[in-house]
Amino acid sequence: MKLFQDRQFRYFCCFLIFFLLILFGSGAWLFSLQIDSAKEMLYTRENTMISVLLEQGVSEDVIAAAVANTESGERGTDYLSKIGRTGNTAADAVGDAAQADGGALSAAAHHQNIGVDILSLS
Repeated sequence: MKLFQDRQFRYFCCFLIFFLLILFGSGAWLFSLQIDSAKEMLYTRENTMISVLLEQGVSEDVIAAAVANTESGERGTDYLSKIGRTGNTAADAVGDAAQADGGALSAAAHHQNIGVDILSLS
C-alpha cells in the first residue's frame, strides 16, 4: 500500500486512466465518423443509380423492387464481373474507368447498359 502513497505514482496512474479514456473515446468517435461516411457514400451511390435509371425511362416500380431486394444471385455476380466489379474493386475506380475510355459518352453508355440489364432481369 505504500506504492499508492507516493504522489508521483498517483499522478502517473491518473494520467494512464485519463489517457486510456481519451484513447477509447477517440476510437469510438472515429468509428462513428466512418460509419456515417459509409452510409453517406452508399446513399449517394444509390441516389445516382436511381436518377440515371429514371432518366432512362425505367419504371419506378422496377427501381423500387430492385432497391428493396436483399437477395443476390449468380446473374448479378456474373454481370458485375463482366463490367469489372469485384469485391476488391475500389469504389472510386469504377467512375474513373468509365470516363477514361471516352469521357461522358462512355459513362452514359455504361449507365444505359445497366438500365437495359435491369429491365431484362425483371
